[in-house]
Amino acid sequence: MNYMSEAGSFHDFDNTKNQDAVMCKKNRNYCVMVLADGVSACSKSGRGASIACDAVAEYLLRNSERFFEMQQHETSEHLISHILTKLKDEAAKNGFALEEYSSTVACILYNRNTGKMLYFSLGDSMIMATKADGCSVVAMPGDSRNGCCVTTTNNASLMAKVGVVDTEQINSVMICSDGAWHLMYNRNRMYQSVKQVLIEQDYAKLKEVLKNQERFDDCSFISVDLKKLQRRSIS
Repeated sequence: MNYMSEAGSFHDFDNTKNQDAVMCKKNRNYCVMVLADGVSACSKSGRGASIACDAVAEYLLRNSERFFEMQQHETSEHLISHILTKLKDEAAKNGFALEEYSSTVACILYNRNTGKMLYFSLGDSMIMATKADGCSVVAMPGDSRNGCCVTTTNNASLMAKVGVVDTEQINSVMICSDGAWHLMYNRNRMYQSVKQVLIEQDYAKLKEVLKNQERFDDCSFISVDLKKLQRRSIS
């Protein structure tokens, strides 16, 4: 697993910290990877992002087999409901409005035995896969022209992207916050230099590329090598 999470220059103006959170948890048969991007305008979004990561990782690992049997809308409803339960508890305990804990959230659940991968994405993060000959997008960022859908948005479960894919041809999977993937693309085309770095899984180089650019927004990614996970599970 590789990750990076760096605060953007936006926080120089409001004296706040990085509002993103990343997490990876695994057991003998499954691996969960989560990234949540806190809404900068919300006072407790960093805490909300952390809670969302914890909630998703714990819930997916505890119910991993069930999630591969669910319909897409059921997956979305279960995950959003579980996140909201945790956020509401936190908001009530500390006397803040629920909306102050808003974040996006994206995750994958990987079955180390079958090679099947469940993905879920709410908001403007991106889930990407790398193969021997290139990169592909597993889940595109949501349309945020009229506002980004987040964990506290009404009917958020209807707007999430959910699916299951076979990873036989996939080497690694990466989740990027919008602050990260924006630096990897020129409009709708990935920079060739970034694509090569991803194919080679040279994450030290990727971190260098991202850190050397002007970052207004928080910049985070988390990646996992599926082939290594699969070998360790089989052995």
